[in-house]
Formats: sequence, C-alpha cells, structure tokens
Amino acid sequence: IRTLLLLCLPCLLLMSCGPDYLFQEKIELPNQEWTYENIAEFKVEVTDTMALYHLYLDIEHSVHYPHQNIYVKIHTLFPSGEKLSKQIPIDFADKGGQWYGKCSGEWCRLRVVIQEGAFFNAVGTHVFSFEQYLRMSPLPGMKSLAFGVEQTGLKRE
Repeated sequence: IRTLLLLCLPCLLLMSCGPDYLFQEKIELPNQEWTYENIAEFKVEVTDTMALYHLYLDIEHSVHYPHQNIYVKIHTLFPSGEKLSKQIPIDFADKGGQWYGKCSGEWCRLRVVIQEGAFFNAVGTHVFSFEQYLRMSPLPGMKSLAFGVEQTGLKRE
C-alpha cells in the first residue's frame, strides 16, 4: 500500500497544477452552423482590477469545414456602458490544408489567444460577444465556441 501511495502522490500533484479560470463557458451552435444572428455572448463578473488574465476562444469545427479561415467580430461591453469592437482573422489551416487545431474523428478544436496579460479597469459585468463575419450564413461545420478567462496569478504594476 505504501508503494502505491508513493506512486499516486506525484500524479495527484501534477493534476492539480492545471490552469485556473476566472471564467469558462461553452456554447453549442444549433445544427452545427454559425449564422449571422447567432452571436455567442459571455458575461464575465470581474472583482479584481489588478489581476492579469489570458483571454482565449476555443472553436470546434468539422474536418469538412469548407474554408481555411474565418473572420470574427469581437464586441466587449464594459460595466460603464462603453462598447469596443474589433474584427480578427482566424486561420484554421495552413496553405496545404493541414488543420492547426487538435483533431479527433470528425472534429477539430482550435484555441485562439485573444489577448495575453489582459486586465480589467473596472469591477462588474463585462460582456464579450463573438459573431462570425464571413460572406456566408449559415457557416456549416461549426460545432461550438468556448470563451475563457484564465488567471495568470500575476498582478499589474
């Protein structure tokens, strides 16, 4: 038994060292399509304005997704009512058609870092919205979107 405990203890310690999230939520897209009307919205409650975070978006798409990339509009609504918007291109595959994400069976999951070392200037609810911005709606082969705010354990100066 003692040997078993000595073998299991390092495994338990390694498992507890994963990322720490302030927020993490996944939205399944209806009919595995992303339409213009289907804007993914995530509400994040912020209480610490000194902490630094990493913001990311996980996109789960089909291996039969018909494009090499996607354009996404990101809208941020701050507690003050101010709203910022930014359009970003996201590459799913290289020029040879190799997917960048981790693929298993029919689906691939691509993690897109939105911002590293981000901080929030105000406490309260911050709303992050993501909309697809290609010239095609519905966009087939899109299964889910997940947004995460990962705590870095660091503080801004």
